[in-house]
Amino acid sequence: MFIEPIFKINSAIKVTRLVFRANFLIILLLVAAPKLLVAQILNVDRTAGNDTTPKRFRTVIALAASADKQKKDLVDVSSSADLTCRLSHKIVGVFKLSTDLTTNGEDVIQNAGFMHLRFRDDNARKLYPETFGQYQWNGVLGMEQRILGGVNLRWLAADKESNSMVVGIGLMYEHEKWNFNGVPDIQNADTLPVQTADNFRVNQYVKWSYRVASNTDFVLANFIQCAAADFSKTRIASNVAINFRFFKWLGFSVNYDSVYDFKPVVPISKYYYALKGQLNFEF
Repeated sequence: MFIEPIFKINSAIKVTRLVFRANFLIILLLVAAPKLLVAQILNVDRTAGNDTTPKRFRTVIALAASADKQKKDLVDVSSSADLTCRLSHKIVGVFKLSTDLTTNGEDVIQNAGFMHLRFRDDNARKLYPETFGQYQWNGVLGMEQRILGGVNLRWLAADKESNSMVVGIGLMYEHEKWNFNGVPDIQNADTLPVQTADNFRVNQYVKWSYRVASNTDFVLANFIQCAAADFSKTRIASNVAINFRFFKWLGFSVNYDSVYDFKPVVPISKYYYALKGQLNFEF
């Protein structure tokens, strides 16, 4: 006689949980859509956001978008894709694509992005070389293109379930093409000559990942790039990320990126940063 009431109670609990999860996802989408801060940043080559080696193939797609009606329509759209594929039992390929576009009516406030390809060890060996290449642009700052490629010696310093650290050092070659659109207080920037730079750079990075909880990871990465012929031409970049996973396929992350360029190719600000939140879909 008590089976039917108990069954109804359990059914009501399940329905309540489903409704709560649905409302939670809707609220999360509304909160995560706007970027926390519209800023400009020079992205540098980096390891993938998650160094976990997949059984075969893993894809993480992040999306953020917002629209605001002011005097003009302010539209902000950013996206990224992180694809990791096991090419053999010891080698992994990583492809990362990122775009960021912000417009205010017909004015472009931000137009930046990069494509990055890397081949690395699958964490089976302590020391092993890795190769990488990247194409990058930032229209507002004046970077028309940045093309680079290089080789690092990758050292797996720590590889535990809750704590991992990777250190890399190597040499890369880069070609940059700049205009003066991002230089303040310059008239007729479009008519000024384009500046180019070709450098061999010593490339060094440290990446530390720590599992705060079963569904929360903290990632800290730091990059130093020095021109081989002139150490005063140095760039220091950092990335701090907190990744939350709500379901196996859905997560949320807060990312802070910063770059300090001691000697920019054109006279723009030496320091840039970006802070944003985004949804992550994993397949």
